[in-house]
Amino acid sequence: MLRSLALDNRLSWFPVTGAARGQLCIILGVCFASSALAYAQDPEEEAETTLVRGAFTLKSSLGIEALEDSNIYQSATDVQSSQIWKLAPSLLIRFEPARSRLEFSYKGDYGWYDQSSDDDYADHALKVGAYLLLGERSGLDLVASYDDVHENRGTGLSLGIDPASSAFPPNPDRYSTGQFLARYTYGVSHTRTFVALEASTEELAY
Repeated sequence: MLRSLALDNRLSWFPVTGAARGQLCIILGVCFASSALAYAQDPEEEAETTLVRGAFTLKSSLGIEALEDSNIYQSATDVQSSQIWKLAPSLLIRFEPARSRLEFSYKGDYGWYDQSSDDDYADHALKVGAYLLLGERSGLDLVASYDDVHENRGTGLSLGIDPASSAFPPNPDRYSTGQFLARYTYGVSHTRTFVALEASTEELAY
């Protein structure tokens, strides 16, 4: 069972390792650049900062959460609890010159377990997109994305495995997905002269 702990808008001592700081410094540095840190007890309600300068838009946010999990492996035989600290930074950069739109986005999900450092994780989601107006009636959409995420021990492939068993994974399983989409359109949508051609590819790796 997960229980969220209120942070009361203050940041106390945080158990972040040197390696984790190295992973976070670039992303968090950009998130802090446009405004002061926004504290969020609920990641779904985190404050978002927007900076607009002409054709350039930057949006950033940072969610902070503390959880108490009374059974981190969802096990009926070997119950272990731990406090979990989470950071969820996000960044969107958009550039909209005449007749086109370019976007880059990043979302991170970082977690640290007080009682089980082997379960610490750092997940990343990157996306790059471009819309190009090629003429009066034709346009080209290009979107590429890459996700590098984890699967908590005791879930997914390790669901039901006794944590004391040698078959239990020593670290969370990780997998990555890559996607690419290209879409060409001609004409006006919802008319007889509208044509759309689309091609996509997806790759999943454990």
